[in-house]
Amino acid sequence: MRTLDPTYLNEVANHPEVRPWLKGEGAVDLTPLVSNPQNIALQFEGGGWVLRSLGACQYEVHSMFRPEVRGFKVRDSLKEALEYVFLQTDAVKLVTQLPQGNLGARTLARIAGFRLWFGEYHVLHIEDWIQASDACLQAGQQFHEKLEAISPSHAAGAALLMLKTNPAKAVWHFNQWAAVCFAPLLNLVSISPLMVECGKTLHGPDLEAI
Repeated sequence: MRTLDPTYLNEVANHPEVRPWLKGEGAVDLTPLVSNPQNIALQFEGGGWVLRSLGACQYEVHSMFRPEVRGFKVRDSLKEALEYVFLQTDAVKLVTQLPQGNLGARTLARIAGFRLWFGEYHVLHIEDWIQASDACLQAGQQFHEKLEAISPSHAAGAALLMLKTNPAKAVWHFNQWAAVCFAPLLNLVSISPLMVECGKTLHGPDLEAI
């Protein structure tokens, strides 16, 4: 899914029905964006997304798919892409420009949960995505079953899903929610091996007590 090789996305971006929606003139070359590890390029069957880092955990999203790729296939790719971006990277805010007439991009943005920010720009915050995520809700129930002091919630579930691959973000996100709810805070004790502390108890990557 994630790639540093621009070859395929360049082909999609220069498709005659895709190129007019991208800025500039002439052939598009995504090489500087895709090959830069500070950005996020996600490749799927028929297209993908390029997320340009704006700093401060914000990314500008550019979507591109061949016209023959539509429907559930793109929606499934979108679901997988958002889970990757919010759970496995530092991203907390996504912005995208939606020109009038680009119905494909506007439909994808609506499905993803983007809302109007200003002008043609729309925004999606991690908290909004988490609250709409069935996977986060299910994981929140698992979190509660492992640590009964933590009530089941989308926020706790997101932290559990982040924990193994993105532990620092998991603890940071969880503690923002916990501070408001007066729930016990997590402390990241060790990354390798992964250990977090809740109250006076150490827990491993599956929240098993150590």
